[in-house]
Amino acid sequence: MTDTPATGSRFTLLLLAVAVLATVAGIALSRWLSAPPPLPDNMYTTVFPQGRETETMRLIDHNGQPFTRAQLRGKWTLMFFGFTHCPDVCPTALKLMQKVKRDTPADVPLQVVFVSVDPQRDPPEQLREYVTYFDPEFIGATGKMEDLIPFTHSMGVLFAYNAMGRDDGSYTVDHTAQIMLFDPDGLWRAVFSPPHEAARITRTLEEIRAYVGK
Repeated sequence: MTDTPATGSRFTLLLLAVAVLATVAGIALSRWLSAPPPLPDNMYTTVFPQGRETETMRLIDHNGQPFTRAQLRGKWTLMFFGFTHCPDVCPTALKLMQKVKRDTPADVPLQVVFVSVDPQRDPPEQLREYVTYFDPEFIGATGKMEDLIPFTHSMGVLFAYNAMGRDDGSYTVDHTAQIMLFDPDGLWRAVFSPPHEAARITRTLEEIRAYVGK
């Protein structure tokens, strides 16, 4: 028995359909395999997939040396803004970042930078004593107000001085408590919002690294 022309045509169309489906499936699989890992998705983290520029970073570190974007390159950086007379929020954040740094694999270059928004009371020597108490490798930095304000405000970091009503002119500083993440290109990659958890930040950092591929 021989195939009729109609039967042969149907068979040819079936082969073509199978070939098209196989091609489409192959393309979809290739895209799925080559796609970057998903970005972290939690209510305490804001991630910038392409990274963002900030206003110019023009600071002085705790050794009195310039601290600019160049000092961020080649490392992942956790950055927190506060002041050394801070009674609770800043020490708590520094202890938490100490744990994140300790729990991050040794082959991942990670540095922690504490930026004082109270340069009047936090000269380099004060910053050095303060940050190295938590970790000898922590970096303290500050700057002139004309440099601090545009840099901090470009990331939504706000601070304000409040008099304490004493004759000696004592004051405290209200400030935001987010931790900023910069990538090894010096781009602003993420904001970690409180309440902070070291394990969550460590895990999210790993997820962002996998997405960026660095």
